[in-house]
Amino acid sequence: MGYSHAWYRAEREFPATQFKKAVEDFTKLLPHFKKMGITLAGGEGEGKPAITPKEIIFNGKGNEGYETFYMPRLDEEARRCRNGFFCYTKTSQMPYDLAVTSALLILKHHMKDNLKVGSDGSIEEWNEAVQLVKKVLGYTEEWSFLTEKKDGVTDTYLVSKEAA
Repeated sequence: MGYSHAWYRAEREFPATQFKKAVEDFTKLLPHFKKMGITLAGGEGEGKPAITPKEIIFNGKGNEGYETFYMPRLDEEARRCRNGFFCYTKTSQMPYDLAVTSALLILKHHMKDNLKVGSDGSIEEWNEAVQLVKKVLGYTEEWSFLTEKKDGVTDTYLVSKEAA
């Protein structure tokens, strides 16, 4: 299967203003990824990532990539399931995984309950991304994973609460 991160959108379309803020925040992290030796490329591992008010698309460069991270503001292709519209990306814990987890934290911060995020990783494996968004973007949330059991199915989601 591979190490992956999944998300459920409540609706196919994120509000334009919130998505634009998420894109702006993610863009602020790009120089930090570069300093850390993480080179982001386009979805196929070549060229430049697409980070616009309409979408965020990237992968690791060349053999440092795995699957494309694709988060459009309007997702017409996401599969409808019991928790919303489902998407995922496998990173195989390649270096660009830090950019994926950072992007998901940023999107969760701005989209709130409109986005549920799950992961094969533990909160400890997300710690580097958590610290990065706190340091660079000033986020104050405390992040953890919450396990819910409903109708015989167990799901684990990223949750946040404001630090006291």
